[in-house]
Amino acid sequence: MRYFDAIHVPVLLLIGKADRRVAPTQGTEFYHALKAKYAKSGEGEEKQVEMLIFDGEGHPLEGVEASKIVFEAMRDFLAQARG
Repeated sequence: MRYFDAIHVPVLLLIGKADRRVAPTQGTEFYHALKAKYAKSGEGEEKQVEMLIFDGEGHPLEGVEASKIVFEAMRDFLAQARG
């Protein structure tokens, strides 16, 4: 949150619910704060913010199914963000 005001780009958050390194609640709070910031500034439509939460995954999203979903989500997100 330290550099929150400097963020002006699309953001994709990938969160492991069993993460013991970074509390998953930090990611969800960040997501909601960015959504509110972009909506308030009028950037909501052009600056997308997405979040995927993975049950049973820790800090590294290394499960086979999670890895597949992460790859596909990143591919689609970057394609959409590119315009």
